[in-house]
Amino acid sequence: MTLLIDNRNSIDGPGFHALIVGVSQYDFLPNYDDPPDAATWNLCSLGSPTLSASAISEWLMGHAGLTKPLKTLRLLLSPTAVEHTSFTVDQPTWDNFNRAVREWRADCADDCASIAFFYYGGHGLARGRGEHNALLTMSDLFDPRYAKLNKTAVTQNLLDGCAPQSNTDTISRNQIFIFDCCRTFPDEMKNFDDRSVPPILNVSFVNGVPDDRITARFFAVPDNTAAFASVGSQTYFGSALLDAFQNAGRNERPGGWRVDGMAISQRINSRYTTLSQRMPVALMDWNGPTLINLSGPPAVDIKVQLEPTVRATGRNVGLERFPDPLVVGVEETCGHHNVRVEPGEYELKVSYPAPATNWFDTNDRQIILPDFVNPWVARGWP
Repeated sequence: MTLLIDNRNSIDGPGFHALIVGVSQYDFLPNYDDPPDAATWNLCSLGSPTLSASAISEWLMGHAGLTKPLKTLRLLLSPTAVEHTSFTVDQPTWDNFNRAVREWRADCADDCASIAFFYYGGHGLARGRGEHNALLTMSDLFDPRYAKLNKTAVTQNLLDGCAPQSNTDTISRNQIFIFDCCRTFPDEMKNFDDRSVPPILNVSFVNGVPDDRITARFFAVPDNTAAFASVGSQTYFGSALLDAFQNAGRNERPGGWRVDGMAISQRINSRYTTLSQRMPVALMDWNGPTLINLSGPPAVDIKVQLEPTVRATGRNVGLERFPDPLVVGVEETCGHHNVRVEPGEYELKVSYPAPATNWFDTNDRQIILPDFVNPWVARGWP
């Protein structure tokens, strides 16, 4: 089974159509805990993508605030032994992926105002630079009965195939693509040309047919960079995505507070880095589709950094919100204090009871908004 949610007969008009793919167990690669093999380009099965794909699916299924009602959700998973998921669905073989993409695109053509949502987690390769040149690998990658790259899909085909193909094409004009994978370029790739990758969607460029989509495309890493995860946990980028879905927010008038492509990008970029310290890549038209309309601003994560970081005996740290006389306590960890607060105006108070120390008290007032990124640095010297 691939189609987990099917509300096509019960929801009229535009809806939210999701296709989510998590490839962890590869049939023809070593296990995630086995040594790599040069014969399979040093690729092994993974221990994280299925967990991220499952978590994103659960979040979509349980979130009632999407801008369009969840109309269809398709899910393909190949978990490794270390990944535990409550879903029992078809594996992401190339044939299953091919069928799911075609059916998903057909459902996304129910209304121009629908939202198309695509997530892929697994091994990614690259055949060149740019967002159109990433290769998504399926669970039957390197099946010896087929050419090496026969079980891959190229982002160019997916992105271009979801563009309007005619003046009467009602494909969703609001599209979100998320590629949670590496974009490395193995030396072996030099031996293959573009014809080694089979197309899935038809791509037709017709004069006079405008590509008027509003899209957001998210990549876990830049070109020629590896994505990271810990075995048995969600991918680093998948965790950052879920955090952004739940906690991002941006206020653009008219329209009020929303979680759109820009809000997601801002949240991720302020909190997520890979082990290589390279930031993910977000490409979007305008501000990207709106995922959620919020009734008000979301809470804000604040980091208070005290310098120097040495612990001072008797130091008291707190935030006081104005105009309400509310004091928010924070817990100290080596000079760093983390606290979540409602948006508003706050005064940071750092005090040292005399005569225990010769440090100077600190009072600093700031307006805290959801797009607050930099830590609040308070400096005190003895």
